[in-house]
Amino acid sequence: MELVADYEAGMPVRTIAVKYGVHRGTIPAFVLRSGGELRSTGLNNERRASAAILYRDGLP
Repeated sequence: MELVADYEAGMPVRTIAVKYGVHRGTIPAFVLRSGGELRSTGLNNERRASAAILYRDGLP
């Protein structure tokens, strides 16, 4: 399914929703039903460490 291929290629969920005319909340269900894996959200470990240093130094 092209929707899942777009998701796995890294296309933003909102863009996929517009492209296929579906609600963005249904995209994870399509991905899971097709046997795909959901992308993780948030910061990776490297960016999390960077953010912690900036926060420690007083930046929001």
